[in-house]
Amino acid sequence: MRGPPLPISLETAFHKGNPYYTFDLNDGKAAIRIFSFGKSMKIQKDVTLSALAILLFSGLTCNVSSVRSETYRDIGPYDTLGDLKKMFPGATFTRVHPAWAQPSDVMYEIKGRGMSGTTIVKFYDPRPEYKKALEDALAERKMILDETLRDGAQLEADLAANRITDRDLNDRDRVALALYRRTKKTDDFQVIDREATLNAEERLLLGLPEADGFRVVANAPDDEISVEWVRWVPVVPIPLARFISKYGQPEKSGYSDEDLTPYRHWVKKGLQTFLSDDEKIVLHVDFQFTRADRRLAWRAKFPRAPIPKWLEEDPSEPQPQEMKPGAKRKAPK
Repeated sequence: MRGPPLPISLETAFHKGNPYYTFDLNDGKAAIRIFSFGKSMKIQKDVTLSALAILLFSGLTCNVSSVRSETYRDIGPYDTLGDLKKMFPGATFTRVHPAWAQPSDVMYEIKGRGMSGTTIVKFYDPRPEYKKALEDALAERKMILDETLRDGAQLEADLAANRITDRDLNDRDRVALALYRRTKKTDDFQVIDREATLNAEERLLLGLPEADGFRVVANAPDDEISVEWVRWVPVVPIPLARFISKYGQPEKSGYSDEDLTPYRHWVKKGLQTFLSDDEKIVLHVDFQFTRADRRLAWRAKFPRAPIPKWLEEDPSEPQPQEMKPGAKRKAPK
């Protein structure tokens, strides 16, 4: 989840058109306001991150209905691409490639009979960053093992020359010496899997960096990438007055930074509409997840896992309705 944790900057546009108008998706608002497992959350070699990686991609999940005030078609936090394919088995999923997309950004356009307009879902794909983290961890492990092996060779020489005695060796020296003696007995001294000869205590003593958690995420299937935000582009533009009638007056209004498109933002409901120039018609709607929403979804999907620090409660946050672990998802309308 912090994803491993990743941030988004929108620079150019990806266009989706229909016979009536063209939508420009370069507003950047959703990307700016969404939760990310990206560069905002540095990859660290610790137990928490490894546990998170395993939780996110090992299938330890249960069905959970939406925990947000407003969602589109019940798509919620931590839903995966695989979950959406099950929710909409008759829909067509088309991968799109906006110019601003980074390696961790994956976007799908979803259409199908019975689905009004076009649904656009931005997913977070942590695998590129975890693959890099895995490469770095394996390189560091190799460096430590090579250094340990050289130390073991030197210790063996010092013992043979009576420059030191066995009583002069500390615990790490003994591991280095044992590793050297084990590998020395092999036919192929250079390519032996030195780490495989170490037991758990020896690995811990040498301080070998974590790699297994990174490997789990790096090798996860495509269907395990998770939802970041959802955009709905209706077939026919909708009057803004209809949204105000349903949701009340929005807490925020303004113009997007990228193209000055006017918008209205219902912050507590995670709902943001983008408008026509006369500010009377809604062209598309963004559904965003708050930290509170994600926290409740985490509890429902991962009931055996503690809440990460980056999802801890903040008294200033609006609190959506609590959901019970294992709650069944409503059928999409």
